[in-house]
Amino acid sequence: MGSDGGSLFGLGRGSLTAIGVILMVVGIILFLASIASLMTPTSNQFDFAARQAQMNSSFATALVGMVLLAVGFGALKLGMIRPVTTYVASEASPAIERLSEAAGQGLERGFGANPLGRESVVKVKCRNCGYLENEDAIYCGKCGKPL
Repeated sequence: MGSDGGSLFGLGRGSLTAIGVILMVVGIILFLASIASLMTPTSNQFDFAARQAQMNSSFATALVGMVLLAVGFGALKLGMIRPVTTYVASEASPAIERLSEAAGQGLERGFGANPLGRESVVKVKCRNCGYLENEDAIYCGKCGKPL
């Protein structure tokens, strides 16, 4: 994926998401159609060759449906990478930071010394969004841009 437009094979995130959803729907329909064709009765119950051909056809349809479902899920996942990582970076990062600080304080009270060290933490402000990040960070935890 490119860092500027977020494209894969010339497709943007929206296109990948749409293609993924469409492929998944088509895959589910094919899979369900193959199951339904197995449930339909035949005109002659003792025509085993016709029943075998029907089962082979249903198996092939189900296999194509499952492959389309997997490819669609992969395309949907690729299309959703940036929105999900942006959400996690903006929403979960402060919570994880608060949790690690609380765990450090708990360890300090429980064992008498903080194993994480008691050094001062210097924060730098992101030029893009203004988020305060630790000085040793390479990327902003909120917007993902390089510091």
